[in-house]
Amino acid sequence: MSNLWQGVEAQAARFGSWGDIDPQDSFRPLYGLDEIGFTPLDSSFLDAEQPAVEEPSVEQLTGEAFAQGFDEGVRVARAEIEADRAAHLRLALALEQLQPQSSGALSALLSTAVLRLVRQIAGEVEVDADLLEKRCLAIAECVEAEIGQPALFLHPDDIELMRSKNLPVRLLPDEEMLRGSVRLETSEGWVEDGPEIRLSRLQSLLDDMTGRS
Repeated sequence: MSNLWQGVEAQAARFGSWGDIDPQDSFRPLYGLDEIGFTPLDSSFLDAEQPAVEEPSVEQLTGEAFAQGFDEGVRVARAEIEADRAAHLRLALALEQLQPQSSGALSALLSTAVLRLVRQIAGEVEVDADLLEKRCLAIAECVEAEIGQPALFLHPDDIELMRSKNLPVRLLPDEEMLRGSVRLETSEGWVEDGPEIRLSRLQSLLDDMTGRS
């Protein structure tokens, strides 16, 4: 019985013994290395020294800092210029608001007020009889040859002052005339003097100043 087991073991050893396997043929990949593109890692690559990183020089750092500072200065200057432009624009708009607008209505109002004031003063001031007489005589002398006696128009109150002056003209009342005014009417036209004509001239001057026709 023992001889039988020994024979079986011997055959098994010869058939499947590890000693029959060639060490070089111990492992083979299913596909070739070239077919799968596999390259074994070279340990020398890991051991090789990496190239040293070059440190920037002082000149390079200085140049970069100068460039950054220059760019920042340009940015700040542009911002200040834009701010100045905006401020000037606001100031210009404010000055436009302060410019005087059309003063036609105001000028007309002032003109009316001045004329009213002068008329009021002329009506309230006492008439100078001597001055009124001189005006009457000056106008009467303008008439050289007149058919019929010319008429001199005065305010009714002024006629009472001139009755005793023996003027060489007829005195006729005109209630619409200002006191102190005289108007001589002839066949060729009329001549006048006094506060009324001066007020008309004043009004013309005021109209010219205000641009009214």
